[in-house]
Amino acid sequence: CPRCSQVYYSTIPDDIASVYKDGYRKAEDFTTPIRKMNGHKKCILWHLLLKDYLKPGASFLDVGCSEGFFVKFLKDRSINAEGLELNKLSVAYAKEKYGLTLYDFDVLELKDKKYDVIFNSGYIEHVEDPKKIVNHLRSLLKQDGILYIQTPNVFCPNTPHLSDFFPAEHFQTFSLETLRYLLESNGFKVLFARADVLNHGMA
Repeated sequence: CPRCSQVYYSTIPDDIASVYKDGYRKAEDFTTPIRKMNGHKKCILWHLLLKDYLKPGASFLDVGCSEGFFVKFLKDRSINAEGLELNKLSVAYAKEKYGLTLYDFDVLELKDKKYDVIFNSGYIEHVEDPKKIVNHLRSLLKQDGILYIQTPNVFCPNTPHLSDFFPAEHFQTFSLETLRYLLESNGFKVLFARADVLNHGMA
């Protein structure tokens, strides 16, 4: 973008679901030891970052929650945590493994709810219209609510092959400046920005 330097795909498929048709995530991926270990590490890190806003009884939504690792982690700590995930395999696994009930529809369909904290990791780069999503998430927050976003940093590729860093399903790739611009131009105040060492991204 010549105005803000945002990096995005100029052509997005009419049928976005087709991008994921060849097994974006498979059932066997859920049980790998590395995925479980990394999931637990991320939960600890995220909880440390957000603990001041996650008091017992707080309402929390994880958008794009995958198998519900963080939702389960917070529910075990008396947080009213909910998750939203479009991948049917992930939702089924979370229900069977953890007894979680997750929403399995697009976040834009979620209305008449208010949360203290809305969280997403590895989500915003997958959406066609980030401004529309951010505005909708703001409508789901309480007046002093917190939005946490983790996403890859275009200036810190975590792979030597750029084709891997810009996969077909990542319609947007942000820098710290463009993510801040997106948020501040849509009514948010940025409280903190930092590198996300576990994901080679930023929060």
